[in-house]
Amino acid sequence: METQNYKESSITGQKWTRAVRVQIDNLLNATPSILFVEEEAINLGERVITEMSGNLSAAFDLENPLHVEIYTKLNELYILLREARDAALEDRLLALEQGA
Repeated sequence: METQNYKESSITGQKWTRAVRVQIDNLLNATPSILFVEEEAINLGERVITEMSGNLSAAFDLENPLHVEIYTKLNELYILLREARDAALEDRLLALEQGA
């Protein structure tokens, strides 16, 4: 005897793959590499379901102008963020020294 799935219905939605995490490896004396951790997302209207689906990794190609530009911009972002962090830390230490 064949049974029906409880509350079974047909659905319509969209499905796509996205990078949920990006990791850059920048080891000394090695070619930098990038890893994208992917997930599959399914939009069912009122609900989005996600599931890990794989990885994509590659070395930065230092002969490719786009790879060099992206790597350079990421390094510039790192410098800006660390300078902001260090300045905020210095401000906090100065405030502590002044008894604030």
